[in-house]
Amino acid sequence: MTPAQLARTAIRRTLEEIAHNGDGERLRGLLRGRELPALGSGKEPATQIIEALNFPPYGTGLSHDISHLWVVRQFGRMCIRMVRFCRFADALRMLG
Repeated sequence: MTPAQLARTAIRRTLEEIAHNGDGERLRGLLRGRELPALGSGKEPATQIIEALNFPPYGTGLSHDISHLWVVRQFGRMCIRMVRFCRFADALRMLG
């Protein structure tokens, strides 16, 4: 295996751990470049992650699990903000 293939394998293992544990915070860190091997290619973390997801073995559902985790994390935050805003708006209406 080439160094690039070894790096993709390591990233894929990390992604499998993240998906298995549902660790959105660790995924966020990975997308910021934490825990990624230094390849010297200047590639963005997201590009390295996509390459690792496209690396064998295929058909494990890993791409689905990772994308689902990221979407839930992002929309979950948005929903929390909306609830807080609605509560604030309700409180203002009660005052006014």
